[in-house]
Amino acid sequence: MQLVGRFTITNLTESPLRIVRVDVVSVANVHLAEAKLLINSGGLHGEHDLPAGFPMNASFCAFCPLGVPDGTDYTAIANLTEERGRVYSTQLNFRFF
Repeated sequence: MQLVGRFTITNLTESPLRIVRVDVVSVANVHLAEAKLLINSGGLHGEHDLPAGFPMNASFCAFCPLGVPDGTDYTAIANLTEERGRVYSTQLNFRFF
């Protein structure tokens, strides 16, 4: 199963930071997938720093062992790990098709 996440992310700190890994876990805290976070910076997607205080478009793509029927909604948690080791979590809702 392929998981694709797209969202807007804002760095609320006073200095740039880089998200080095996205871990997707189920709501029961079972590890499902790991991916790199890609930032759209000036039309280029890649592993860019997040500037302070500016919303950026971000995405990730990962493969996981779930077998979910088409049309099913699935809720998971994305743990975003930044370069200093801090982890930020957000709930994501996926639609399988």
